[in-house]
Amino acid sequence: MKINISCLLCFVLVFCFGCGGSGAGSGGGSVGDDDSADNDGGSDDDDSGDDDDDSGTDDDDSGDDDSVAGTDADEDGVTVEEGDCDDSDPANFPGNTELCDGQDNDCNSYDDAGNPGVGGQENDYDGDGQWDCQGDCDDLDEDNFEGNVEICDGRDNDCDGVPQCYVSQVSAGITHSCAVDLNGAALCWGDDGFGQSSPPEGNYSQVSAGGYHSCGVDSAGLVQCWGQDNHGQSTPPSGPFDHVSAGWESHSCAVDSAGLVQCWGAGTSNTGSPNLGQSLPPAGVFSQVSSGNHHSCGIDAAGSLQCWGDNGSGQLDAPLGTFTQVSSGMNHSCALDNSGQLHCWGFDQWGQATAPSGTFVHVSAGGQHTCAIDSVSRLQCWGWDIYGQSSPPTGVFAGVSAGQWHNCATEDTGIVRCWGAGTTSTGVLPHYGQSSPP
Repeated sequence: MKINISCLLCFVLVFCFGCGGSGAGSGGGSVGDDDSADNDGGSDDDDSGDDDDDSGTDDDDSGDDDSVAGTDADEDGVTVEEGDCDDSDPANFPGNTELCDGQDNDCNSYDDAGNPGVGGQENDYDGDGQWDCQGDCDDLDEDNFEGNVEICDGRDNDCDGVPQCYVSQVSAGITHSCAVDLNGAALCWGDDGFGQSSPPEGNYSQVSAGGYHSCGVDSAGLVQCWGQDNHGQSTPPSGPFDHVSAGWESHSCAVDSAGLVQCWGAGTSNTGSPNLGQSLPPAGVFSQVSSGNHHSCGIDAAGSLQCWGDNGSGQLDAPLGTFTQVSSGMNHSCALDNSGQLHCWGFDQWGQATAPSGTFVHVSAGGQHTCAIDSVSRLQCWGWDIYGQSSPPTGVFAGVSAGQWHNCATEDTGIVRCWGAGTTSTGVLPHYGQSSPP
C-alpha cells in the first residue's frame, strides 16, 4: 500500500492543532499542554492561586478577629461568648452589682436575696406585693413587709427590725391584760386559767380586763365577754353599748347607746357578799361607768359622780363637783374634775386614795395603788409598791390602766408599756406574764 506523505503530514498537523485548541480554553490559544506545565506559566497561575490563598488566609484572620471580639450589642463591655446573659441591656452582665429592678443584673440566674428565682428575677414568695430587696424582711410571711401596720403578734410587721405592740387602748386586770390593736383586734396576755386571755375574734372599739374575765365592745356595738362566768359576769345583755367595764371579781357594767347603765353578774341584789348591790345602778343618763370590786361608780349627765354597791371602806362617798372621768379600783375610786384636779376616796391603807396635787388628764385606780397621766403626758403612780407597780417608766404617754399588782400604759406612739408584777411568767401568783405584752 502506498502512503501519501503529504496527507499524513496534514493529518498530524490538524490533530495537534485540535489538542492545542483544547488546552487554549484555559490558558490561551498558543499555550498548549507544555505551557500549562511550564514553570513560568504555572508559576504565574500558582502566584495567582497563592494570592487567592493569601486572600483566603486574610479572610480566616478576619474570622479569627470576629471570634475574639464576639457579640456585644448592648456595649456593656461583656460579650455573649463571655457570659452576657442579656445582650440587649447594658445593666445585665457577669460581675455587675445586683439591683432591685426585676432583672438578673449579675447573670447568676438568682434573685437579689440569693434564692433561686424564675428567670433570675426578684421574687415575691409570700404574695404581699413587695420583694425582699424592696424592704420585705420576711418574704415567706405576707403579714410582714416594709410600711405595714405593726400589730401585736410578736412579729416585725413593718420590717423596722423591732417587733412592737401598737394599740389604741389597753386595760390591766388582776393577773392578765387586754388591748385593742390598730386593726381593731382584741388581744390579751397573762393568766388564762379561766379563758380571760382568749378573746373571740372580731373587730373591737374598746376592751376591759376584769378579775378573771374580760369584756369588749365590738364594731356592731355589742358587748362580748369571755372568762370566768360563775356569777354571770361574762353573760352580757343585748346592746348596743358605747363602752363596758369588767369588774374586779364578779360583775360588769356598761353604758348603752341611750346613756343608760346596765350591770350584770353578782350584786343584782344586796343580800351579802358577793351580792352587795354593785349591779344595781341608779336610773338616769350617764356618760361613763367604772366597775370596781364590789362597787361601781359613774358620771351622770350633769357631770356628777354617783356610786353604788359595797361601802365598807367609804368607796361610795364620792365628792361633789363636776367631773370628766372616774375609775373604780379594788376598794377605792378616783376621779378628775373639770379643772384637771384629782379626787380619790375609799380604802387608803397604802396611800392609794391620797391624790397628788397638779393637773392631770387621765386616772386609773388599781388594787392598792393608783396611776395617772399629768398635763405634760408623764406617768405618776402612788400607793403600794411591793412589785414596782407604783414606779412607772419615763416617757410620753396617752393612756394608763392600773391592775391589781401591775399596770399597762400606751405611749403617744401607741406602743404598750407594762410594769410591776408579771414581767415574767412563773405560774405562781402574782407572776403570770401580765406585764409582758406581745
